[in-house]
Amino acid sequence: MSGDPVTAYDSLGNLYYENMYNSGGNIVGCKVIRSTDNGATWLPSVTAIAGYDKNWIAADQTAGPYANYVYTTMSQGNGHAVARSTDYGATWTQTGYFSANPLPGTMVAVGPNTIGGDVPGGAVYVVTNTGTTFAPTFSFYVSTNGGQNFTFKIISIFC
Repeated sequence: MSGDPVTAYDSLGNLYYENMYNSGGNIVGCKVIRSTDNGATWLPSVTAIAGYDKNWIAADQTAGPYANYVYTTMSQGNGHAVARSTDYGATWTQTGYFSANPLPGTMVAVGPNTIGGDVPGGAVYVVTNTGTTFAPTFSFYVSTNGGQNFTFKIISIFC
């Protein structure tokens, strides 16, 4: 394993632990392991996402339509990728890719979908970091269908 460990719990108490891994000395993605007993024992690791730096993980903890889906993000190629698991981390599918001169620091979060009603866990938010180290640009994307696809929302520039 190569660092940047992150954890998330779903609403059923499953604990997900994600860490970057390498091959031949180069970071190539993230592995995720799941515990059903708060970390006393762990299921085998699975590859969740390919990439080269700064990962993040989040789980839908609501009783909404996408309850217990798990999401991960990572810098990948010339952009940022997002993947999701709909089966408690057993398998992962990349569902989004946002290009543009990436800086490490992609993050994912789950929240309510308040457009057209208040749907618990109905929105997955991804923020990407581009621009330069001293003048980053953060782009925000949202999915209202459980991370199946994403829509660009806004850019924030910090100087």
